[in-house]
Amino acid sequence: MPASLLRRRLDLVEQGVVDIRGDDYVFVEDQLFSSPSTAGAVVLGGSINGRIFLEDRDGPDLSAVRG
Repeated sequence: MPASLLRRRLDLVEQGVVDIRGDDYVFVEDQLFSSPSTAGAVVLGGSINGRIFLEDRDGPDLSAVRG
């Protein structure tokens, strides 16, 4: 994981936005990101297409929701 993403993830833990549960990082509060890919990279730990990787609460990926 790149150092910048690790620092971002650890900052979210320190802020109480993310909780560490065993080996999992769980968002316990909403968090805004500059893009879906940035959000996905923080979650996954590397480069990812957030529009395909992330889903909304009803299941479809963001590309389907966005249209």
